[in-house]
Amino acid sequence: MKIKKYLAPSILIVISIILNGCSLVGLGIGAGIDAIKPDYKVVKYGHFENLKIGEEIKIYLKNGNAIVGNFLKFEPPFKNTYFYRYQNFLKSSHFRDEFPQLDEDIVIFTTDGEKKDGTFLGFGKENIYYQGKGSLIEQIQLSEVKRLTSENGYIFDVGRISEIVQKQDFPILAKSELTKLPKLFLYTKQASKSFSLDEIEQVALETDKNGKLTGFLVGLPIDLFILYRIITNPPGVQVNLTGCWK
Repeated sequence: MKIKKYLAPSILIVISIILNGCSLVGLGIGAGIDAIKPDYKVVKYGHFENLKIGEEIKIYLKNGNAIVGNFLKFEPPFKNTYFYRYQNFLKSSHFRDEFPQLDEDIVIFTTDGEKKDGTFLGFGKENIYYQGKGSLIEQIQLSEVKRLTSENGYIFDVGRISEIVQKQDFPILAKSELTKLPKLFLYTKQASKSFSLDEIEQVALETDKNGKLTGFLVGLPIDLFILYRIITNPPGVQVNLTGCWK
């Protein structure tokens, strides 16, 4: 019978795992790693478009509620026409490294000594549009910007940007293209739901916890190798193999 055929090898594998313990040690280490990982990790606004359909997310709302569901789609605040106009301008010019990317996290230092964090949305004729921490679309005059950096500290030349923005072929973001608030869509067991960013406090993505499986699979080949050496060892010859318990 097929059951008897696989019974003996299965028993040997189980005995090897118990005696040598490498798989169980790996399982324990992996479980420890999984335990210190948070259940969810925060997703910044600029990375919403990188979420994959079906991924489990948790939305913390400003009213204190939290909704768990699966990501469906994200609607950015600007029309796709501006996105392509801006991207094409950077690709077709030598200014690519002189401008922030759309949806990039930026830090603005004003001439008044204020510091503003947000996500870059585009340039108007004389201003910068960005998504502030309160999820509302904000703008600031370029003349009021003392320094503009990426979140990683890369410094953009504001004076140079101001000059280029004034060029006739530069893609200007019209305020009318920012009339709608960004929306995040998800679905739950009950129904699909959408939330505009002025309702959202924070978005978090479920953390992958594969430590236990990875640890077990790392230890298993060692256990099986030790088992193989024991089985194939000639009678009367001692095998000095140390399991992971020792």
